[in-house]
Amino acid sequence: MAGIRNIRNSQLPALLLCCCTVLLTRYSAPAAAQDPAAATAGDDWRNGYRGFRMLLEEHGVQAEDDAEQVLRFPRQSVILVLGKLSDFPARDWLRLRRFVAQGGALLVAGEESFRLPGVTSFTAGPVESIDAREHYLQHSDVLALPCESGTPLTVELSSIVVNRTAWMTASEDESLTWTTIARLSKATIPSAAAGQPVLMLGMDTQNNAGVMILCADGSLFADGMLWHGENSILAINAADLLCRGNRRRLAVLEYGGIPQPGLDQPNPLSSMPPGPFNPNPFSPPPPDRLPRSRPQPRRDQMQTPPPPRDLKTTIATMNALLDKVQKTNLLNETLRDRPRSMPPTAWLRTILLLIGSGVAVWLLLKLLRSRRSPLPAWQARAMQSLFSVTSARQIAGSEFGPSAEILCREFCLQVTGSDYELDWLKLRSDSHKAPLIENLARAQRTALNDIVSIATNGAPPQITRKRFEQLGTAIRQLWQQHRQRPLLPASAMTVAAD
Repeated sequence: MAGIRNIRNSQLPALLLCCCTVLLTRYSAPAAAQDPAAATAGDDWRNGYRGFRMLLEEHGVQAEDDAEQVLRFPRQSVILVLGKLSDFPARDWLRLRRFVAQGGALLVAGEESFRLPGVTSFTAGPVESIDAREHYLQHSDVLALPCESGTPLTVELSSIVVNRTAWMTASEDESLTWTTIARLSKATIPSAAAGQPVLMLGMDTQNNAGVMILCADGSLFADGMLWHGENSILAINAADLLCRGNRRRLAVLEYGGIPQPGLDQPNPLSSMPPGPFNPNPFSPPPPDRLPRSRPQPRRDQMQTPPPPRDLKTTIATMNALLDKVQKTNLLNETLRDRPRSMPPTAWLRTILLLIGSGVAVWLLLKLLRSRRSPLPAWQARAMQSLFSVTSARQIAGSEFGPSAEILCREFCLQVTGSDYELDWLKLRSDSHKAPLIENLARAQRTALNDIVSIATNGAPPQITRKRFEQLGTAIRQLWQQHRQRPLLPASAMTVAAD
């Protein structure tokens, strides 16, 4: 294990701690009698992926049971596909490919024959090697394979150890950039597996987000194989690569298929064949372990109930109790440990506390008495009109000009019935000699000329309140006179309307 000396010190102790935890939790439980035929593959700690999952959780990802929720956020999610890959339907593989294309991270590890649509095909093993140099611990089906350097998975990694592995074909997917991390040698049997990939890495070089790791050995990331060779370094590098990009969600799909929404989650052990039912034969406990019944007392040994107490007996008992307390000198013993005099500071604190308590009680009584006194009668007042409320506000001098212009324009529009300023000029006494205009007083003619001038030319920047009130009075008088008799003849208003 030469590569373990070069591994990062911050991650190797965590991996070793994970594996030790798995060992302790497996072997600390009390041993129970079990038929070896009834044990399944899932009961062996070596086939679990707890160590690799704990490496992923160290990067901040949290496992979720809802796979649909993980598929909705590809750039934040990691999915592990393990177990019986042949049970996965084709539509789920297409969804996983779309998940990677949208920026997700995917790890597929299996050793059964199946086809990953549009990517590659897996062929079941096991494979063996006739070259003794590839044997690991002198096992022909456990091989130490060299790794391709210069990839994120092979940082400080030179070889991996595979156990009864399968093989894959070259990748057919062109959406990712594929790299063969480890492949079988020419000395492998069967001959169809010679030179075929065992571990491949696909990455999206454009968006630098989507990652897919394909492994033909389902036990490469299992707890039992992390101890051998440099597989622990591979697991650490794979966890770093899968969690790159601040991912927070993790879904583990085992024993085939993405759970469909609205259906019960499948039990991983339900797909395995049930073991034979071999109940243990009944063995009675030894005589010294049998529960012993409490011996029943004989009738002659049963205690008679005490006689009822009368008043004399009760008084005698109380007197005896008082005599005993008096003899023990309990009160004097208690007072002996108390201080005979208080310090001045304690007296001062006590006096201040008493004064404060008295003041608080006096204030409380004062508040209670004042609350009982009736409130003064509510004085009703007339509601002010909107005009009185708005007129009470101080209006700035800059607001009279725009207001006067609006009033003058509205007056001209109502009198002439036209929104053209040329028609408004007909109201001027010097441009149109209307009979009614001639009958107007001189002050009214002057006011009418000022109104038309402001409506057509605009108001001066500053108008005093007095000037604004005079203008409003003139507009009110002219409007009342116009309602009695139009200021313009009907012929002039018809021409204005045309």
